[in-house]
Amino acid sequence: MLRGTTNGFVDAYESANFDSTPGLLMNTTDKQHEILLKLHTRMDECIGYSLELELLVTLGSIHSWLVKTTACANKFFTVGQLKLLEEYKYDMKAGSKVKFVLSLVFRVMPREKVLIFCHNLAPVNLLIELFEIFFNWRKD
Repeated sequence: MLRGTTNGFVDAYESANFDSTPGLLMNTTDKQHEILLKLHTRMDECIGYSLELELLVTLGSIHSWLVKTTACANKFFTVGQLKLLEEYKYDMKAGSKVKFVLSLVFRVMPREKVLIFCHNLAPVNLLIELFEIFFNWRKD
């Protein structure tokens, strides 16, 4: 029923071969993998559940640079490690989900609209900056 209702404006990908499915099972980039491995290692060392680590994992899964946007990043990364992330900010290939969104938008514009939901503002702000750079769009 949902597919029938959204068929005209939502792309649904069904395939037994997930290699051809764009973005549903996204592999992390090398930089993301390095960051997420470090965070998961720290999570294993924690007693209880760390919301700060969960936030960093979420942001790092979207784009490597996004871990820099939190106040808690300095608890888990050195100043040098965070400074190195700055070079990845506008590299869409540094984040599998950002790359997917930019590729999707490029593929469907100007025929379609894309609605993006996110629980955090930092990824949305990064996407706005990337849209301005790659598509020459302006906010508002």
